[in-house]
Amino acid sequence: MDAETAYLFGDTELAAQRLCLLAAVFEPSTRAFLQEVVYRPPCRVVDLGCGPGYSTELLARTLSPHETFGLDRSPRFVASARQCATRAIQFHVHDVTSLPLPVLPSDVMYCRFLLSHLRNPQQVIKGWMGQLQDGGLLLVEETSEIHVSNPTFRRYLDIVDRFLRAQGSELYAGRLVEAIDAGVGSIKRASRLARVRPSNRDTARLFLWNLQGWREQPFVKANYSCAEIDRLEAELREMTCRTSAEFETEFVIRQVAFERE
Repeated sequence: MDAETAYLFGDTELAAQRLCLLAAVFEPSTRAFLQEVVYRPPCRVVDLGCGPGYSTELLARTLSPHETFGLDRSPRFVASARQCATRAIQFHVHDVTSLPLPVLPSDVMYCRFLLSHLRNPQQVIKGWMGQLQDGGLLLVEETSEIHVSNPTFRRYLDIVDRFLRAQGSELYAGRLVEAIDAGVGSIKRASRLARVRPSNRDTARLFLWNLQGWREQPFVKANYSCAEIDRLEAELREMTCRTSAEFETEFVIRQVAFERE
């Protein structure tokens, strides 16, 4: 499946730190989504693009499945996830766009903020639907909008948006997911919007750690001066030191449940 692009934020220790913070910021909205659309404890749950395992642990804790699997293409992230794994949670190195997946057909498959890094998300979703049990659910969370009033945050988002578009992917993949047809034998059982408002400090930390991961990428070096990126990095770092509880950013997350009939 020719769906994959380079993961913009990398798999370094800094990227893992960023994923830990992201997991904490978005846990309440994800948990509410899971509780609303999954009516009974599933037998098998798969976390697609699990990273260091934070979302996998949340799935296991919220849904109480018999077994949970986390899949990620990064050996570094999977090794980190395995340090805290239990017999009921297993992790495997696998590119989730490569089918079949290395697990039996599942009752629930889940991904969060993954499709924004992949080409042709409709093709990817159709492939994943074929890995579900009859009656199984594919649960997807992607960003539809990010509302910002802070000019530093706005400049950061403009760069990331351009970068992803240059790769053939989409920062605001939630807009695409809402319109996707998952194929014959599937229905869209739920589609909702969640609004998450992290503090300015947490938003700055997320954006700073991301920037430090992608600032040396060829696209960035070809389109932005070192001075411009240095200035943006310095402004974000300064904002991470503030202790005021300002909330100038709103993430609008599209949460969709596809069901295999």
